[in-house]
Amino acid sequence: PENEIKPAFYAFKTLTAKLNGFSSVSKITDTQYKFVVNGNNVYVLWGSGNIPSEISGSVKVTDYLGNEQTKDADDIVLSVSPIFVE
Repeated sequence: PENEIKPAFYAFKTLTAKLNGFSSVSKITDTQYKFVVNGNNVYVLWGSGNIPSEISGSVKVTDYLGNEQTKDADDIVLSVSPIFVE
């Protein structure tokens, strides 16, 4: 419908909010990246397989639309949609 906000709008808004002002980035795999934002690690993950072993314990997970939740790293399941893990 006309004037409907598309998911891409929210995805871009989430991306810029999470990674704005990053100081470094490293590629872990083709679908896993580690950013340093204000001295904190922010991982962008998608695809299949395991999450990086350095992510453990209770973490904040944000989906590409900006929905946040706290969960145990062992409970993270990757999919085609990117997530941000802090």
